[in-house]
Amino acid sequence: MMKKINPARRRLLSRGPISVALTAVVIAAVLLINVLFSALAYGNLWFIDLTTYQRVSTKTNANGEKVKVYTDYEMYTLSDGCVELLDKTFSTLHAERQSKGEEDVKVELIFCDDPDNLMSKSASRYVYMTALSLQKAFPDYVEVRSIDVYKNPSAVQKYKTNSFATVYPTNVIVASGTEYRRLSLNGFFTFSDTDSTDPWAYSGEKMFCANILAVTKAEAPIACLISNHGESGYSDTFLSLLDDAGYEVMQNFDLATQDIPEDCRLMVCVAPQSDFAGYREIQTGAASASEIAKLDAFLDDENSLMVFFDADTPVLPNLEEYLEKWGISIMRATDDVGDVDNYLLRDEKTALTADGQTLVADYVDTGIAATVLADMQALAYPSKVVFRNATALKFSDYYKLNYVVNEQATSELAASATEQIKEFAYGTYGIDGVYRSAYDMFLSTETTRPYAFGEMVEGADTAVDPYKMMIMSTETNLEPGDKNGYTTVSHTSYVLACASTEFLCDELLQSNSYGNTDMLSSVLRALGSDAMAARIDQYIKPFQETAVADGYVTDAQKTSNTALLILLPAIVFFGLGTVVIIRRKYA
Repeated sequence: MMKKINPARRRLLSRGPISVALTAVVIAAVLLINVLFSALAYGNLWFIDLTTYQRVSTKTNANGEKVKVYTDYEMYTLSDGCVELLDKTFSTLHAERQSKGEEDVKVELIFCDDPDNLMSKSASRYVYMTALSLQKAFPDYVEVRSIDVYKNPSAVQKYKTNSFATVYPTNVIVASGTEYRRLSLNGFFTFSDTDSTDPWAYSGEKMFCANILAVTKAEAPIACLISNHGESGYSDTFLSLLDDAGYEVMQNFDLATQDIPEDCRLMVCVAPQSDFAGYREIQTGAASASEIAKLDAFLDDENSLMVFFDADTPVLPNLEEYLEKWGISIMRATDDVGDVDNYLLRDEKTALTADGQTLVADYVDTGIAATVLADMQALAYPSKVVFRNATALKFSDYYKLNYVVNEQATSELAASATEQIKEFAYGTYGIDGVYRSAYDMFLSTETTRPYAFGEMVEGADTAVDPYKMMIMSTETNLEPGDKNGYTTVSHTSYVLACASTEFLCDELLQSNSYGNTDMLSSVLRALGSDAMAARIDQYIKPFQETAVADGYVTDAQKTSNTALLILLPAIVFFGLGTVVIIRRKYA
């Protein structure tokens, strides 16, 4: 006898497949909506920026009083000032090019790694999100691209300074037309000093703005070539290098009588034969203005100076006394009657000429030199950098030596480097909140010897203590930061001293066999980019004291957020299910 099925059970069984199908459709719809929304949110940068913080800086008001200025900012959201600056820049360039019938300005922000990799690490995510925000804000002018340099190295070939240079996944390229700047990930963060591996602030907006201005030539810094001290003429090749580096050149500049232009970012002095006027000359009536004071005020405003000496440079008391405060001294010998003679460096074994005075210097691969000359030193056989009729430089007596020890970097940013920090020494000097550091750029070889008064200097052993042929010094003025005391903003100026004036001669600069041109190009571009970046320091965004480059969410916060996201949906659906069951039971 066949057992009858309860009508209620029959209805339940007949609705079962429908319930399963409906559940599957709902799940699929939820997944599809999630995928579509995620794609739209990522493409249109729909996000809520939870990184709201406050920066405290000290400014001087109209009455000359120091006041604190409080600025709210969000790490992943563009600052209003950044948007206003670039909007004005692009609008001006658009109008200029349209009036000339030229193509509109286009800036490419090129990342050298896969976007998934960029988003997986907090340091690169900051930079990538800033670039995407710039693209969203200026879609007609800014385009973000990603190139995997390991899979497609030829795609970045044109952004190499030479065929042997290496483009790393941590590089970011800012390009417009034929102009480009290749930046490292480290450059988008602000460190307390040149040897630190842990940043205290994010300066991505500052770097992007400065380099966009540079590659579009929206703001051309001026380079003044000083000529009122018997300086030697500036070769056409050197003038072309300045132009290629983005400078507007002002020749025949008289520092004694002319005011330094507001947009001047670089002063150049080659082979001065007479001294710069100082305070003594004003007191005696020999000069109406102190050129040393002008230089000092110029360098206090985050600008740069390049000075070229040689073995025939006369004693210049005022200029040399000033440069000693920057850590730079010319080495001289004194005879029995008190006459002085500059050291003349010779190398009878490796010099390029029979007189031993055309020297190939050794690269320095630490400190500032390692950063500025990275491309040149990446070559299997770096180009020879040649100094002719060179004197010797040294760190001045005002400076004390500091040593960087060999240590393994641990932060995410430092981990992108190819090797650990090397040991080296550099000079330091500090007084009244001003800190200066002097770094070697090029040194004499082991077989180089100094001569004075026609004879080799006694006791000279360059194998033990090589002579300095180029020094770069930096000055950092610290602006007090917020209440935690760790967000000081550094304002940096540079002085480069070279021991050879013939370093700039056409014969050496035009030769494809020597690296003088590449070296100068690297330095000029670095100084130009830093000068532009200094104008927009307000776009630096300090990290919290408790979290620097690894993000703002602590491990405890991550655990609690994860638990909340897991439990909250379960609690909600459990509550809804309970309500449904109870209502059906008593319906």
